Amino acid sequence: MTFMTNKHREAIRLYCTRNPDNVDFPEYLPTSRNGGKEEEDFSDEEEAGGERWDLIEVIDEKSLKKKKPKSCDEEECQSAACAVWASNLEPDDHWHGCIDCMENYCGGWPSASEMPVRHLTDAHRTLLAEKCSEREDPPMPDLPNKPLVATAGGDSANNNQELASALGWIVVN
Repeated sequence: MTFMTNKHREAIRLYCTRNPDNVDFPEYLPTSRNGGKEEEDFSDEEEAGGERWDLIEVIDEKSLKKKKPKSCDEEECQSAACAVWASNLEPDDHWHGCIDCMENYCGGWPSASEMPVRHLTDAHRTLLAEKCSEREDPPMPDLPNKPLVATAGGDSANNNQELASALGWIVVN
């Protein structure tokens, strides 16, 4: 593990030491598997080549429907993986995680702007919840359930809106 969140530090301090008030941690900066920053500015670490994990794929519906979908890479976990993360230092080093392990190790789903997809259908969300978590109501990415279509106006605006409506898309003017 090349990262340590404040949550990790606190757990180690409270549960893995005899004197929790006097713990000398190595000089890890708090960060997360996906490179998210917690409380401090990490520009020095990033410039020094610190490891960052990025979400590169949300497992698709077809793969989740397989008899034996890809499992989460965490040893004790029995859930199916819902996402693939890659290291910036070793791009071929992928981690397949379920929703629960992503919560534990990555702090959950990244923001919508960092997601490799722009929407998740209701059916896809249902599969993710059923196959990729032990929780009854697991957290889902903050994404629309239909693709967004942006129109800039002009003569084709009505045609775009008609097409979008026929496809069940949301139109943003």
